[in-house]
Amino acid sequence: MAAQVQGKAQLVDVATALSSAQSSLETVMAVRDQVISAYQEIMRLQI
Repeated sequence: MAAQVQGKAQLVDVATALSSAQSSLETVMAVRDQVISAYQEIMRLQI
């Protein structure tokens, strides 16, 4: 976004970068949720 404000990038490049960042964040959150779920399941096991 800073490059767009400085006039060094096109708006479409900024939109693409934001979309990519959002996808990456959603992926990381999904993996985190799976790890937490697996941890909780392990903690429920009777040993």
